[in-house]
Amino acid sequence: MNKNQDSLSGPFCPTGISIFFRSIAGAGGGVIGSILISIVFFFFSTVGGVDFVSNTAGSTHPLFIFVLTIITLIGTISANMMSAVFISYAEPQKYNKTASVLTQVFIINMSLFLFMIPIYVLAYAVDLNYLKIVVAAHSIISVISSNMVLEIISDYRYSLLEIYSTIASVVFGILISIIFYFLNQTTLIFVLMPILWFSVGFFGGMVRLIYYNIYMSYGIDALSVNSGYYDYKDREKFFAENKEKTEEEELKEIFDE
Repeated sequence: MNKNQDSLSGPFCPTGISIFFRSIAGAGGGVIGSILISIVFFFFSTVGGVDFVSNTAGSTHPLFIFVLTIITLIGTISANMMSAVFISYAEPQKYNKTASVLTQVFIINMSLFLFMIPIYVLAYAVDLNYLKIVVAAHSIISVISSNMVLEIISDYRYSLLEIYSTIASVVFGILISIIFYFLNQTTLIFVLMPILWFSVGFFGGMVRLIYYNIYMSYGIDALSVNSGYYDYKDREKFFAENKEKTEEEELKEIFDE
């Protein structure tokens, strides 16, 4: 049995090297998104004359809200798609459906963008300061949804595990982003996606590694959708029946030989 991937009976086991490359891959995809954000930001600031600094709606450029939404769309969709691709290359044993992943990541990000447009307009009409929260929320939700698409398509059996790992990753990513926010609020828009995807790569890999070790140590695969662990009211009965099945299989193998 391959320790790294037992697709029939157990969870994928990331290694220390694969977690390292996942982290770099995730951050790399986020950096590409940030670079595109910087290019669009610079273009509209210098060529288009759009002011991103003013704090009152009445003093901003008429195209301000349009440009902001376009910047966010380009940044999120490019970062999410490239991070998905890079992570797929970092762990090819697990992620081997790149075309399907990219298609669904693109669709879900476009759908999210269309859903967020009225919220951007509402925040712009009420107070420009609310736009910071909307942009941050849009970025976070897009990373969560994109990573869930990546993980579920790659191995739907452990969708529960991916929910927990994604939540843990994003929480750590938000905590790191808060530090950058207090250091320099302006730069947060450029570093948010790399931070979030780095967290997805690193902390997501760590959660899976911890779960795999629990699985190997205790034989409990509670987060697999194929597991009947929680369908048993009596857990002792669950272990007893699974032990009996194991013994029967061993006897069968002996007689077959």
